[in-house]
Amino acid sequence: MTDIDWSAVKDLAQRVGRNYARQWPGIDADDISGEILLRLVESPAILNDFKEKPAVLTSIMGKIARSYCSAERYFFTVSSARYLYTPKEIRGFLTHAYWDESLRETSVPTGPEDRTALLTWQNVCIALWDIDSAFSTLSAVDRARLTLRFRDGQEYATDAARKAVDRAIDTLTQRVNERINRVPIDHDGPGSRLSRRTPAAA
Repeated sequence: MTDIDWSAVKDLAQRVGRNYARQWPGIDADDISGEILLRLVESPAILNDFKEKPAVLTSIMGKIARSYCSAERYFFTVSSARYLYTPKEIRGFLTHAYWDESLRETSVPTGPEDRTALLTWQNVCIALWDIDSAFSTLSAVDRARLTLRFRDGQEYATDAARKAVDRAIDTLTQRVNERINRVPIDHDGPGSRLSRRTPAAA
């Protein structure tokens, strides 16, 4: 592997890590890129086969990142009894469920403890009260962006408009996760290894 440009491979892994860290809240970009590089070192044939095909290598890195993030999220959920929504899931709720008037007509949440009104998308649920409350904390501009795009179906006028909606979804995801995970726990979130450490001998 002496002819492999490890600096370029590292740069690509870091870009992929940053992208997936945005998609999977609570998981550190450096941890993701580190996992990618470790897997590539363990399987050098991947680099030998695809070093001249950066698009293919990027796709492989993405698969490694998704597998790692999924495992970390599962561990966090099981160990903490908490859940962290991803921007993709929040986008799914906005696209397919949030503005479903039939839900609001038949089941209206009465308070923060009321979990009878639920949105469901691809087997993932969220309490209507939680997403309503998080949505209300967004700026008026972000609320308008999301409403126009996902309720009214407005197409993106420019690439900048698409990115602005993406940022609004990121913010809404953060607000939802903050709302449903307010109580401190003995865990630093997905990617944390605190709860996996063996206590030091007395």
